[in-house]
Amino acid sequence: GRLKQCTIVLTRGCNLRCDFCFEKEAGYRAHDRLSLDEVKRIVDLCGDANVRYVFLTGGEPLTYPHLLDVLRYIKEEHPSITPTIATNGVLLEDMGFCQRLIDCGLRYLDISMKGADATEWKRATGFDGYAKQLRAISNIVSTELEFTCSMVITEENVTRVCEAVQAAHESGARHD
Repeated sequence: GRLKQCTIVLTRGCNLRCDFCFEKEAGYRAHDRLSLDEVKRIVDLCGDANVRYVFLTGGEPLTYPHLLDVLRYIKEEHPSITPTIATNGVLLEDMGFCQRLIDCGLRYLDISMKGADATEWKRATGFDGYAKQLRAISNIVSTELEFTCSMVITEENVTRVCEAVQAAHESGARHD
């Protein structure tokens, strides 16, 4: 009976407004977030329980102001834990930010795709971030960071999932 994973919702804030997101009901309250000390206490509990993966999520975890501190804390205090982030990836278009995340200890990433093209992406999120997400995938591909791409399947996008997968593949995502 070993716990393998702990999911920590760092923040309710998000830089998108996806029409299918559960945070929509919560109101995307950016101020509704855990303190750094609260996250450290949770990570310490995970370390004591020999948890293998700490899955950092939100809202959008990349908007959490103490994210780099959390990653450094896990790396330094609990090196047996693999920190993982689930993100929409938009902020990863900044290669410097990608590298800082990796340097601080990020070991796995999941990018949640939002559509097969710019029009579908904007309709689903309220934001024109399709090209940013594809640049983010290209940035991550240029590193050694392991990652996956995922997609929430809805009635509106179900017929175009393969096109979204193709776009990720063309940006460098590979499959094993």
